Amino acid sequence: MKITDLRVAYGQKDDNLALSLCNLLLEKSPKSILLGCYLARILFRQGDQDSAIQEINRVVKEHPWSAEAYFTRGDLYFDLKYFEQAVINYSKAIRLSPGKYAFYYNRALALSNQRNFSAAYDDFDQAISLKPDYKKLYMAKGNSLRDWGYYDNAIMEYDLAIEQNPDYSAAFYNRGIAYLNKEDWDKAISDFTKAIRIDPKYKEAYGNRGLAFSHKGDHHTAIENYTKVLDIDPEDYKAYNNRGVDYRCLGE
Repeated sequence: MKITDLRVAYGQKDDNLALSLCNLLLEKSPKSILLGCYLARILFRQGDQDSAIQEINRVVKEHPWSAEAYFTRGDLYFDLKYFEQAVINYSKAIRLSPGKYAFYYNRALALSNQRNFSAAYDDFDQAISLKPDYKKLYMAKGNSLRDWGYYDNAIMEYDLAIEQNPDYSAAFYNRGIAYLNKEDWDKAISDFTKAIRIDPKYKEAYGNRGLAFSHKGDHHTAIENYTKVLDIDPEDYKAYNNRGVDYRCLGE
């Protein structure tokens, strides 16, 4: 039994096995920072949030110099939507180990949820400077900029994500959403179509392409897209609603 077995079980979300392996490993290495962090994350994912926080607090108390311990506690607070506490813990992790892109990235997400846009923007940039070839960072920065209403800036970030990977369907989709927000229906349709070409089961892309066609007054094509959503997910109530709106526009 090795730590790699625990990593595999955790990565596969086999939490019962992961918890069993983690406890066995902790019997041999009760002071392990890594194992304590794993245990906290496993307990949290199983829904035992109180025990998870107690465990990570124990790790932090025993190892106050551990950036990983503060980072893990930041993640748990983030998932609890305690964004202020998350930022505090990510900041402590950064002070202890300033070269980890994930620390800046996660703090940027927490700051974004606090609507501290300027600080979040700086953290996204710092994360990208540390790992410039990681497409997820450009995507996350773009999504935050879009949520803040900076659609043109968001589009530039999606462009960079697509440069990193021309088959990144989510980047085309999210850029399409930015164009949709700008009411540039044709560019939105183009990007949703590219996303669908890469991932033919991308139901959100069909749904939003339907919205774009509806805004253009092409209700027949909008209905075709909503029907495609329902072929993929027959319980998508938004698609039923939107299709009904377009049928009504056609007098049907």
